[in-house]
Amino acid sequence: MAHRDDPPDLLVERGEFVIAPDGSRIQGWLELSESCDGCGAPRVYAVAFDAYLCMRCNEWVEPACDDPDCEYCRRRPEKPLTAGGGCAPDVEC
Repeated sequence: MAHRDDPPDLLVERGEFVIAPDGSRIQGWLELSESCDGCGAPRVYAVAFDAYLCMRCNEWVEPACDDPDCEYCRRRPEKPLTAGGGCAPDVEC
C-alpha cells in the first residue's frame, strides 16, 4: 500500500512490488527512463509476464511475442490488472 506521505499520483516501489495510488500492485519495478506514450507515467516491468505495462492506463506497452509456446506471452491477459487491482487471475504477482 502506498504511504500516507507519498504524492497522490505516484507509483511507488515497495519491496518487490510497484504500487499505484489506488492500491493496485504488481511484482516488478519502475522503469523511470521510459514512460507510457499515452499518459506519461513511468513504465512498469511485470516479472510474471516478462513485459512492460502502464499501470495508470492498464495497458501493455509492448506486444506479446509471436511464439505460441512462450511461457510468458501465452498466459498474458488482455489487461495487466484486474478490476480488483491485482494481477490477472491465476498469476502470482
